[in-house]
Amino acid sequence: MTRTRLIAALGALAALATLAPRAKARGQEGADSTVRDDRGGSGRQLFWVSPSVGVQLSDRASALDRAVPVAGLDVNYRLTPFLAIGFTGSASRPKTDAEFFNLVEMPVGDTSEFYRVSQRVTQFTYGVQAVATFTTARFAPYALGSLGGYTFSMDPQAVGGTRRYSGPAASVGGGLRIPVGGNAGVVLDARDVIFLSYERERLDATDPLLHTRNFDPVPAGKPAPKSAIHNLRFSLGVTFVPRGRGE
Repeated sequence: MTRTRLIAALGALAALATLAPRAKARGQEGADSTVRDDRGGSGRQLFWVSPSVGVQLSDRASALDRAVPVAGLDVNYRLTPFLAIGFTGSASRPKTDAEFFNLVEMPVGDTSEFYRVSQRVTQFTYGVQAVATFTTARFAPYALGSLGGYTFSMDPQAVGGTRRYSGPAASVGGGLRIPVGGNAGVVLDARDVIFLSYERERLDATDPLLHTRNFDPVPAGKPAPKSAIHNLRFSLGVTFVPRGRGE
């Protein structure tokens, strides 16, 4: 998926939400009414917050652990009853797969020992997103798309200092909000978090001067490097408005 197509998809998502019919709920004449277009939050509330925990299924070509626990946070602002924009972020601690990196040769007397080195990195994702909500009688399914970036912070003990690696990212996905009371709810979320301009060799913790070419640097059967990495993220969270009803 190219960046141009991602931007076009986000534009289509916003247009779809804007053209959706407006739902209204009116009480008796002169009485206060509340539009319940966003299940798990009052329609009068402009902001809602959604912390979550889940698992990231890393792309097999990423050189990261296949299944990684992840914590996320979304903060959204309502533009219309059906369209919101906001911030999305996540953090996790995957371990790199040493099998994707070069062998390291360590001379020991009149012989040599060979190693492959992994490290535990800190992974951050962040971006701005658009969320289109399609409220039903009992649930609020939604679709979303985002553009932003990712950053890896390396293990200082493994790389001998402070080192970071960043690049652009995007995501597409959706989920379901289930109301629990007027201002809170439970959220089931699934999204494809895409790392663009990805260079997995930058996660290698070893010194290039110690690399050996006596053997295949990457074992046969490992996926070839890719510039676009697709990481599937599944999460469970809660959603709530940060202010009380009517405030």
